[in-house]
Amino acid sequence: MAKFSDTPVSIREMAANFADEDVSARMLLATLTNQGFLEDALTITAKGLMSGILYKMNAGGTPERYPTFDRKFQERMASNIRWMHNHFPDLKSSVLEPGSLAKESAEKTKVAQPVNANCKFKYLNIDNFVVIDTETTGLDNDDEVVELAVLSSEGEKLYHSYFYPEKEVNPGAAKVNHLTKAVLKEKIGEKKLDAAEWAKILEAIGDKKILGHNIQFDIRLLSQTFKKNGVDEAVDCLNKRQVVDSMDIAKRHIKSKSYSLNNLTTLIGITREEQHDAADDCLMTIEFLERLEDILKIKIEYSFIKI
Repeated sequence: MAKFSDTPVSIREMAANFADEDVSARMLLATLTNQGFLEDALTITAKGLMSGILYKMNAGGTPERYPTFDRKFQERMASNIRWMHNHFPDLKSSVLEPGSLAKESAEKTKVAQPVNANCKFKYLNIDNFVVIDTETTGLDNDDEVVELAVLSSEGEKLYHSYFYPEKEVNPGAAKVNHLTKAVLKEKIGEKKLDAAEWAKILEAIGDKKILGHNIQFDIRLLSQTFKKNGVDEAVDCLNKRQVVDSMDIAKRHIKSKSYSLNNLTTLIGITREEQHDAADDCLMTIEFLERLEDILKIKIEYSFIKI
């Protein structure tokens, strides 16, 4: 098991902490870089990648400028190192030298060339979208939306609200989302998903595509809730809007018996407590897409990964 330090540690110290897991400093650097953590920590740019990190570790750079990582980050890193070991065993024993990360062609990796090379999700070929998620009273044709969140592709909350339904929340749904009519009435009174709320939602969505996990379910429940509340404009707009389903994206790239969001995030090494909150589910969707993008980036750009 990795040894975690309560004091922020450098890359070298973190590698020593992970010695029991047979992690060299260079293995750690490769994992950090390929999973996007060093970019997140603002220690390198996308163009610098491994050569920039090795420069910091060796002659170039100064000890004061070495990145440091707190305990929470170390624990997250340990989870990802285990994932990298399990999925890319050759990486553990690879000897990585500056400049060794030559790009492979898309033809060899059988991954489609990106449509927009400058967008955040270039290998997934998606851009210009917002992420939505709903919590509902149930799954049937008379069920209603009781919570809606709209987030930007960067995770910024653009809209979030609860709504009071006509029917009671199905016991199965209430067990998951912890919402009932009584809870909702205490929380927000008898607020409805009405025309005033649609105006706010439409402003949050703007001209973007709508992305969600099993998005057609959310669109159906939103449409039937708006229809019940007499907002036909929302129904028409939602059914004409271009949508992107992250479940379909997952099916193109991942083999799995289950394509639930929780199963997919666990499968590719994301560990987090389930909230079953619409905003948190949007964040999970974004985190899943970011990790999947990282995996495709590894396949395309790094020669030491065997496809």
